[in-house]
Amino acid sequence: MKKYLTKDELIDVCNRINENYLPTDKVYYEKIDKVLADTKLNPNEKLMFSYIELLKVIDKEIVSIENKVDVQASCNKGCFQCCYFPTILSGLEAKLLTEYILSLTTERKINILNHLSNYYAGNQDLLENACNIDFKTDTDYKVKYLSEKLQCPLLDPEDKSCMIYEARPSSCRTYVNYCSPTVCEESMIPEEPLSFEFMHEFYFDALNDLIQTMLQNGEEIINIDYPQDSYEYGYLPLMLAINLNRTK
Repeated sequence: MKKYLTKDELIDVCNRINENYLPTDKVYYEKIDKVLADTKLNPNEKLMFSYIELLKVIDKEIVSIENKVDVQASCNKGCFQCCYFPTILSGLEAKLLTEYILSLTTERKINILNHLSNYYAGNQDLLENACNIDFKTDTDYKVKYLSEKLQCPLLDPEDKSCMIYEARPSSCRTYVNYCSPTVCEESMIPEEPLSFEFMHEFYFDALNDLIQTMLQNGEEIINIDYPQDSYEYGYLPLMLAINLNRTK
């Protein structure tokens, strides 16, 4: 049986992590060095493989920290309160996420695309309201977005699981609850969940370094507008819709 932390215990865990167990970006760059050395992959295959592998590194680094401080996440399949949070993606990540969906097996891809078609058709007003909230200048954008009660487009409506869990964005991976699951149910923006969001910088810098090295080596990456795609940001539902429409 899992032991849920109290808020005071969580604060103690945070202090221990900050004092003793903060990771570095070393393992992320080791990962892309291996990819760059692989002559069997074409440029787009290298980029997609690295995208998924670097996201996996985030998971492994978090598990490593959890083991060191002896904690276990209380997040489980089917708990989905965080799937209403505003997820911000770069244009680069949105393109890679879209390409990942399109690369899936036929049955799974069709299932996701049909779901997305229904999602966008059935949530037009919510999407317009939520995605027009300015996350760059409005300090209350999270509360306003959550108030729209717009769920992530990639949340399975039947079992409330992520339809692309293995490729979910870094912000979904780095938001972890170690206290009782009820804290997420009882508050729109609970204080208890712990964010490892600093790992996003490690992952994203490594991904950009990979692209820059590939371009310097004369490799052509199709459908990526670099560096603009790394500087353009938007809400996941909007960015995903834009890129899906480009593929039609």
